[in-house]
Amino acid sequence: MIFSLAAATLLLPTTLASFERMAGYEPMSQVTDHNAIDLDQKSMEEQLALGTADGFQNAQNIYEQGGHSKAHAVITLDSGLSKSLSKGQPISGTDVDGNAIVTTAYSDTAIGDTVIKIKYATSNIQDTYVGCSVGALPERYQLTSGCFKVSGLITVNNEDTYTYTYDADNENKAGRTIKGFSTSADSEQLTTSASCPGCPYKEFKKFYDYYGSSTYADDYVTAALDGTATSFTTGLGNADFSKYGFDGRREGAKKGSAYMNVYMYALREFEDAFDNCKEVDIDQNYGAAHSWDEGVAFYTGSLEGTTGA
Repeated sequence: MIFSLAAATLLLPTTLASFERMAGYEPMSQVTDHNAIDLDQKSMEEQLALGTADGFQNAQNIYEQGGHSKAHAVITLDSGLSKSLSKGQPISGTDVDGNAIVTTAYSDTAIGDTVIKIKYATSNIQDTYVGCSVGALPERYQLTSGCFKVSGLITVNNEDTYTYTYDADNENKAGRTIKGFSTSADSEQLTTSASCPGCPYKEFKKFYDYYGSSTYADDYVTAALDGTATSFTTGLGNADFSKYGFDGRREGAKKGSAYMNVYMYALREFEDAFDNCKEVDIDQNYGAAHSWDEGVAFYTGSLEGTTGA
């Protein structure tokens, strides 16, 4: 990238700088949830290191379904919504320990629907950024103290109350996954659109042209996890993981997910920051600043701490 992280920070109003640092970088927006994606990578690698079929399956589940980022509950109401629900509208309820949960809707839901998605609120402090992390994580990795009770009462938009039930083991989800960094590439890094005016992004286009697939990273990692061969149409960069045991497949999966999936998506966020920058309104560039912060968060991860030392 042409700009250094330090240079980019200097272009932003210093009055915005009030968030916990990431490896020395001071973000202008809350990205603790984004920063936690490295915990999925860590959990994957620990499962891969077991060198067993079960370990590889657990790693694949984490890779595909996540666990630490964009946590949300999928609950079923005992009666349909009396009004439509918009993403971001307030919802409150109670966690498993009886403490209040004050949060928002994860997505839009139509009037009459009984299944709704509720975001778990995130904080500015990385060590305690969220109270519920389940997804596809093995039980010993899960954080459940801040999850919704399995049944109870919620209040929607500060006025309507509903009783609900849900399966806490299977319906506490993660909306951001390492796999998704690659499978979303066609719309977020390749195809020019209103949401991606700068596409195709130059760095991504080099890899797309080489492999002939917008999902080349996922193709590679999935082949390593499954023990199969890739089939890139260009004939370049193919790997046959059926020839390797757990050790070789482990290296392909953990290095591919970090150096192909996450790396390219971090670059994507920096490119998106340029797309979001409004030169004529330079003091109103929260979107650009947030995208840049997201790129740094994905690149550094939470395990580097505040100083990176």
